[in-house]
Amino acid sequence: MMRLTGTTKAPQFARRSPRTEELMRCFGLDRLDLKEHSESVPIVIEAAAGQICLLTGPSGIGKTLLLRQFYQQTPAESRLWLEDIVLESDRSVIDCVGGPLEEAVGLLSRVGLGDVFALLRAPAHLSTGQQFRYRLLRAVLAGRPWLFADEFGTALDLPGAAMLALQTAHLIRQRRQTLFAASARDELAPYFAPDIWLRLDAAAHVEVLNFRLKKPF
Repeated sequence: MMRLTGTTKAPQFARRSPRTEELMRCFGLDRLDLKEHSESVPIVIEAAAGQICLLTGPSGIGKTLLLRQFYQQTPAESRLWLEDIVLESDRSVIDCVGGPLEEAVGLLSRVGLGDVFALLRAPAHLSTGQQFRYRLLRAVLAGRPWLFADEFGTALDLPGAAMLALQTAHLIRQRRQTLFAASARDELAPYFAPDIWLRLDAAAHVEVLNFRLKKPF
């Protein structure tokens, strides 16, 4: 079990002008609705092996900054940020995933990379969504205890992102790793069944849910 702390703060609005005042009136807003200064909100969580912490909220609200704060508190040799995984350009996907061929194909299929044509391409030549799936599997297989995935499923449609969340949750819990995932989609929560769910709203208020949600199936 590790205790992690962070802070979140609502994004600052630009200096008001006659044009912004007019826009505010169009939407029924007044000066009291937009605070010129926002206070930092402290967050304290406790995460353990085999758990999933999900951060959700609208784009630009500070999910990535909070994710980075948690990342920086974990041991450098035990953590992995998905985007730090290098995409090979000189080997095929199937050559980059070790083990018996049938086992490798099975693992790749679990993250949605079962198409034979995708497996024969180099990771650097995959689509953005496929690259995310590949990095996710490589992160899991790397075996480090703390994994961090920003913009989870952003490049995928909702059904694809939901199935990826479900399969990822199975892999993480089977391997006793800890995953921190950030997404703009609250709809992914039932598929992750997170142990900790941090929901940020437009004002950067945080709701901390410290219980496993029921799975959708």
